[in-house]
Amino acid sequence: MKLYLISNRSHTSYDAAVVAAETMEEARLTHPEGYRWDAARNEWVHPHKAGVCGCEYDWVPPSKVRVKEIGDARETRRAGVILASYTPPY
Repeated sequence: MKLYLISNRSHTSYDAAVVAAETMEEARLTHPEGYRWDAARNEWVHPHKAGVCGCEYDWVPPSKVRVKEIGDARETRRAGVILASYTPPY
């Protein structure tokens, strides 16, 4: 398990997050609130509940997410969001 910094340059509410993931692609597919990308629906969805998260305005699609490996996670660390940076809209 690795630690990744995910970020974007668009004018959304979330600008970055630190996530634990097995791969860079898994990190890219993680929303700062923990939602997962559903490629078939082309939208973010709740990982444990059916339906759309309604968060298309606070994070970007995976194709616009920048990912940087920043370290190794503890062996006991589960995949997911560790810390997110949220900047409220103007």
